[in-house]
Parts: sequence; structure tokens; C-alpha cells
Amino acid sequence: MAKTLSNKTLKPEGFYLTMVLMYRVHMPMKTMDVKTSVAANVKRLRHRAGMTQEELAIAIGVSWRVTGAIERVRHELPLDMLVRLANIFEVPLAALLKPAKLPKATPGRPKGSTYG
Repeated sequence: MAKTLSNKTLKPEGFYLTMVLMYRVHMPMKTMDVKTSVAANVKRLRHRAGMTQEELAIAIGVSWRVTGAIERVRHELPLDMLVRLANIFEVPLAALLKPAKLPKATPGRPKGSTYG
């Protein structure tokens, strides 16, 4: 089934590509920037709430390894998890997506860590 867009007939693949291109034109952030921003915002909000990675993991129903991976930009977040995070931190969903940078990583465990 073909769709029309600006008097042009496009096949579904072409329509999809057009929509993706239109989205990219209006969305200045790159995908990796969005992932990094989400990771930085999750970490910032978790610290602000005084939660450990394990406590956050329990609240969203995943293992603590997943929360660590989220904060290190190593885990894809489905939309439902983003919504759960926004609800846990009592912020709008946009607060997780706003541009932010991760602080430089330091080796080793944080001071006062009970692990290891």
C-alpha cells in the first residue's frame, strides 16, 4: 500500500525513510547523545534521591547490574522502563531526556562502599 506525502507516492519503505529523515532534521541530538544524557540523568537523580544502584534496581524490577549498565550507557532502555524511572524519581519523562554529560569515570569502588 502506497502513501502520499507532498503529492509524491511512496512505498512503505520510502515513507518510513522520509519520516526518519524528517525526525532527524528536527532532532538535533544524536542517538548516542540521548543515551548518554539518560545515563547521566539517571545517575544524578539516583544520587539526589539518596539511592544505591541496588535500591534503584529493586524499585524498577531489574538486577543491580542492569542499573550499573544503564549508568554506563551499556543498556538499551525500553520506554516502559523510562516511565518507571520518571515515576520513581517523581520527575517528568523529559527530565530523563534533557541534555547532560556523564562525569569522568574514576577507577575503583566509591568510598564507603560495602562491596568487595
